[in-house]
Amino acid sequence: MAKDIFGRRMDSFGGAFTSDHATITFPGVTGLANAVGLLIQQVQVGYNRQLSRLYELNSRAFYYVAGRPMGQGTIGRIVGPTPLQAAFYEKYGDVCQAGTNSMQLNIFAGCDEAILSKRASMHFTVINAFAMTISAEQAMINETATLTFSNYTEHTN
Repeated sequence: MAKDIFGRRMDSFGGAFTSDHATITFPGVTGLANAVGLLIQQVQVGYNRQLSRLYELNSRAFYYVAGRPMGQGTIGRIVGPTPLQAAFYEKYGDVCQAGTNSMQLNIFAGCDEAILSKRASMHFTVINAFAMTISAEQAMINETATLTFSNYTEHTN
């Protein structure tokens, strides 16, 4: 096969997939189970732990000490006329309900939307920050909820 106008050459087609189907659910929360109507536009999740390095006198050895894990995430959404937003903030904004607060992300990839490629669950989730922006151009109210969680599990197919 000839080179293209950028001097590159692709010899074979490796396949195709889409990544435009993902869901976020809130298991065990009445009215929020499938989150349809919350107008969620963006979800970002990170999970980390403190890792300390210790050194010893009279030795060239070093040691790792792992701290406890902690996660943070954000949910970006558009404010709309739905009772779900009040239920969401009532449930996840209450630190006393953290023991039962979970979120689950399901990410589907492939040309068939039935192919689940990743399932991630966040447990002991609480909202710890909130921000809102309004743009005159778009005439929409955007909200961002920052979440803290203490357990992240991931399952892939």
